[in-house]
Amino acid sequence: MIRKALLAVAVIVAGATAPASAVQAQQPSIHIPGWALCPQWWSTARQVGWHTREIWMLDFVMWRESRCKPHVHNPDDPMSGSYGLTQVNGGWSRWLRERGVLNKRADLYNPRVNLLAALHIYNYAQDRYGKGWNPWNLG
Repeated sequence: MIRKALLAVAVIVAGATAPASAVQAQQPSIHIPGWALCPQWWSTARQVGWHTREIWMLDFVMWRESRCKPHVHNPDDPMSGSYGLTQVNGGWSRWLRERGVLNKRADLYNPRVNLLAALHIYNYAQDRYGKGWNPWNLG
């Protein structure tokens, strides 16, 4: 069992190194381990540019935030609540619109848009603070 888990982690960490812009053109096959919580979204995550080495944590975030359900809305969060698979906070909407990620807040219910928005937020936090998962309190 431990050997299988270590092999799965090794496969995930050894993922493709193509830049995000080339990911769709060079879509590598991705091994989805048996322990994945939201395996149905791993391929979509890779297609929008998530690096394989981060998908295991993204998997945890999707499970923790929405139980892998794309139409979840938490109205109790500040700034109009949080939306979708990764529960992107409404406070990011303007910033994401300026970058062409979405047109309206409701676009965050689309799994592809939500995962792309989460990637932009992750990259921003990584570049600015060195902690890409910080917006999800995983810093």
